[in-house]
Amino acid sequence: MNNKVYFMNNGTFDLRGMLTFGLSAKVKDDAIGFFGTGFKYAVAIILRNLGTIKITTKGEDGNYYMYEFFAKRENFRGKDTDFILDHTTGESISANITTRVGINWKHWMAFRELYCNCKDEEGVISTEYQEGFDTVIEVDCAPIYQAFQEKDSYILPEMEPIFKTGSAEIYERKLPYIYYRGIAVYSAQDDAAYTYNILDYLELTEDRTVKYEFYVRAAIQKVLQLCDVDQVIEQVVQDNCFEAKQGFDKDWPVSEKFIEVCDRLQNTDKGIRESARLLVKTIKIKRREFPEFTPNEVQQKMINKAKSFLLKMDMPIDQYPIKYVTGLGDDVMGRALDGTIYISEIPFNMGTKQLASTLMEEWVHLKTGAHDFDRTMQSWLFDKILSVGETINGEPI
Repeated sequence: MNNKVYFMNNGTFDLRGMLTFGLSAKVKDDAIGFFGTGFKYAVAIILRNLGTIKITTKGEDGNYYMYEFFAKRENFRGKDTDFILDHTTGESISANITTRVGINWKHWMAFRELYCNCKDEEGVISTEYQEGFDTVIEVDCAPIYQAFQEKDSYILPEMEPIFKTGSAEIYERKLPYIYYRGIAVYSAQDDAAYTYNILDYLELTEDRTVKYEFYVRAAIQKVLQLCDVDQVIEQVVQDNCFEAKQGFDKDWPVSEKFIEVCDRLQNTDKGIRESARLLVKTIKIKRREFPEFTPNEVQQKMINKAKSFLLKMDMPIDQYPIKYVTGLGDDVMGRALDGTIYISEIPFNMGTKQLASTLMEEWVHLKTGAHDFDRTMQSWLFDKILSVGETINGEPI
């Protein structure tokens, strides 16, 4: 059975890249391969699986050279060890590694290294040999051949994203991995609704998989919050999928379309997930977007009575604009923002005394610049209490 895969590109293969650790031939900032260390791992995995790897390359002198890697078993401290050597034009050179390099790597990871190296050089990968390339790496290994047949799982297929930013892309087609610049680096959740390709920098481990899961989840949250596709937003804020369950973050930007879709879905029987609801509410609070309501007759009488009472205490509440709104936040009775007093529906349900207390607190915030529980607020309240006492007693302290 033919298990050969050819990695073909122009340019010279420098053997020092194989024989030297810590040496990389990559010159492009956006290179996806890790030439050097990754290539060594690929060679070790191929030989460990009883495969062969041969390289034909055009030297700088215009002549062609052939390198063939093979394993030679030797005894090292009483243990048989397969050392990797390179056979070049009649002589064998030690690669200074054994076939146990990359012992925990999966077969497809070896294919990934060779694939990325070749693509970085704008090369071609095929099961058929093609003329016209300076360098051809011929691999005859069943696991590598199988990885080539299944490459659409490990290498992101060419297709249009349903949405993209400069940091990440969303694809409608469901694939088994999350990708980093087109290469599989993390297993996707079984219940994920979409496939993601992360473009921002991610720190990878020795086997080129994601080092910190948090950064993957953060990248997905960010691109979803910026998404402007109704279908995607509806699914991730309503369904019981991976994206919906991981939630959203108020500290990251949100598209107007995301807010619009959430507003629309909140008024349906199904509603939206709590993390999406809180996200939209937080954004609206930051933007001062509070739906106003007109007090009814009873509520207006409560307002008039509260204002009249506070005015007698030398607190002219009407000194600042007052808006009666919904959506200030859970259990929030009032807010003082940008020179305006905002009163929610909550104090109306608790009686005129609570309404007066809320109006007074927000008026004090605007009048003094004091914040909740700070020294300025405390001092003002104590001074006011003592002043009321002086008025009652008819003389100053």
